[in-house]
Amino acid sequence: MHELLLIKFIDSVSNNENFSIQTLQKIAYQNNIKISMLTAIFPKDIISLIDIYCDTIFSDIDMDKIDTIQSFTNKVKILSSSVVEKMMQNEIFAKKFCMYLIKNPHYLGKISYKFADFVMKNAKDASLDFNYYTKRVILSGIFIKAFIDISKGLHCIDIVDKLELNIAKIGGISKIKQKVLGFLK
Repeated sequence: MHELLLIKFIDSVSNNENFSIQTLQKIAYQNNIKISMLTAIFPKDIISLIDIYCDTIFSDIDMDKIDTIQSFTNKVKILSSSVVEKMMQNEIFAKKFCMYLIKNPHYLGKISYKFADFVMKNAKDASLDFNYYTKRVILSGIFIKAFIDISKGLHCIDIVDKLELNIAKIGGISKIKQKVLGFLK
């Protein structure tokens, strides 16, 4: 339901309409989405609507499967891939959504960081210092690359392969860092 509302909203914004609750209500009415179904969670702005959409993606991830994986890097790969695969279940929507994000860098940064934060929290990242933010910012960049690929219409498997390759490269950096720090001690 929120996906339909969001895609219709993105289409209307592409036609130079400004965001407003009235715009969303009009879209909901035109698409037979009952306002009563939305009242408890009716978004107050576009970022709220996008947040609701992201939360539905995140809630579909099988966390029991993730908890059985030992390697942190593998957890990050599988969680990131799962998020992109869930997003790509509706390829037309995913493409439009990513195109909208790219045209609106403010939202692109927020959503890529939201995805990265979800992945890191659920991979049980134990960082508390500078690394906490560094990992999330780096993973945000990887998600931005994935969003660009989605907006270009690449196939899900190709996007997931690139995503996992980029994460593996980043995982290699931490191993080099550990060796250097061990050598310096």
